[in-house]
Amino acid sequence: MANYKTNHGFVIRHRSSDPDNPQEGEIWYNTTTQKLRVAPLLAGSWASGGNLNQARRYGGGTGTQTAGLAIGGYQPGQPNSGNLAQTEEYDGSSWTESGDLSTGRYNTSGIGIQTAALAAGGYSTTHLNNTEEYDGTSWTAGGDLNTSRMGHAGNFGSQTAGLMAGGFVSPGETGTDVVESYNGTSWSEVGDLNTARGYAGGSNQSPYTDGVIFGGGTSPLSGNLKNETETWDGTSWTETANLNSGRWSLGGGGTSSTAAIGFGGQPFTGKTEEWNGTSWTESADLAAGRNYLSGCGTTSLGLAFAGEPGPGASPTTSTEEWTKAVGARTIDVS
Repeated sequence: MANYKTNHGFVIRHRSSDPDNPQEGEIWYNTTTQKLRVAPLLAGSWASGGNLNQARRYGGGTGTQTAGLAIGGYQPGQPNSGNLAQTEEYDGSSWTESGDLSTGRYNTSGIGIQTAALAAGGYSTTHLNNTEEYDGTSWTAGGDLNTSRMGHAGNFGSQTAGLMAGGFVSPGETGTDVVESYNGTSWSEVGDLNTARGYAGGSNQSPYTDGVIFGGGTSPLSGNLKNETETWDGTSWTETANLNSGRWSLGGGGTSSTAAIGFGGQPFTGKTEEWNGTSWTESADLAAGRNYLSGCGTTSLGLAFAGEPGPGASPTTSTEEWTKAVGARTIDVS
């Protein structure tokens, strides 16, 4: 007979149905099926995906693993002083070139999905405040930001309800704590970050009212890598547990303030960490460490692409796909 230990003070929640999105390690008792259920700790991994047509770094990214979007970026030797206008769409296996931005830019945002996205701010010959809206084919002008900036600290939401946090402003390329929200027509300032920063990661696919940003730095000139995490509830930011490894210019994805993933970043690391709303857990590394990369997707199906694979290295076309199984195992105690 198996031996059992009593856990004093440990309470198992009783539910009439299973939760829609259980956290890893969560345990509950389903009173309908009379079964004890647990969401197991599952390991994720990275695998090679299709290469971009245009190598780039400092680009924007948004969407999902099977419907991703690469926006602008920088590639020395290209027209417009290397400021890219190229947009590419990912279908889960390969990238296809689509309509160009009206203004080539790098260090820009990526908000929304493949067929309805935003690119706002960034840098061309100066810090930008203009916004462009993508409909799956072409870009058109949107409302201007109140604060010109580049290297935004974290972006999430949709084309008609988007959020842009932090970034670097001129003069001095200092980090800002200013946050703005977009309603499909214009930008408005909302609650400031607790820690001013740029080049941070964020829960790219979360709704406007429920997201998280993490990492970053105070200046692209001096660095000062950050590991702070802040969650957003639609009104204000709350500081929570820190990343295990401070870094900037990292990729990120996620669907809420309790489900996010951060990967890569300065100093040319491949480290991946997963966020469950309480703490960060280190997971499988990217196959190739990289800085200034783009990322998008969710905690179960993510996408990392482009970036710089080492000091002085040329930008890459490489794409990696993150996959992590989800589900719950059942223990029958009836």
